[in-house]
Amino acid sequence: MDLSDESVQLNFPNEYLNSLKIPGLPVHKLILKIGAIVMLIRNISINDGLCNGTRLKILELHKFNIKVLIITGSKEGTTAFVPRIILDSGENSNLPFILFRRQFPIVLAFAITINKSQGQSFQKLGILFNKPLFSHGQLYVALSRCTDPNNLFIECSDDNDQEHQKDINNIVWTEIFE
Repeated sequence: MDLSDESVQLNFPNEYLNSLKIPGLPVHKLILKIGAIVMLIRNISINDGLCNGTRLKILELHKFNIKVLIITGSKEGTTAFVPRIILDSGENSNLPFILFRRQFPIVLAFAITINKSQGQSFQKLGILFNKPLFSHGQLYVALSRCTDPNNLFIECSDDNDQEHQKDINNIVWTEIFE
């Protein structure tokens, strides 16, 4: 399919393209405010501490860059600038084309997965277990992120059951130790 052909481009209206939610790309309309906590989704400058998964606090908003305070990692407490960059959907997406967006490579950090939380510490932490844990050590990683056990809050429920569960199955494959 030749995407430079104007008739092919007209098959995908802007409203449709803007509504696409593609893994690895921020949403089309990202509403940011000063003081918001965001997470970087690309490696920009490893030497400056701007790596994938780094949490940042927005200090200033500009048209082409954002001034941020790094709040995790080896450069914690330093300020940096995050530029707008061209992001693409990649060839592995299920789209018949490659979508390009010029955006800030960040997403709001309301929540993160257990795997993304490795190596980070939190003063207050809420954990939602709405599905069974699927890998060895995931329960330990989730529970060990909080620096104060009095500020650790856990919600356990099953997607199929509206009743709240009181226990979590921590599955250990003893076969790996033999």
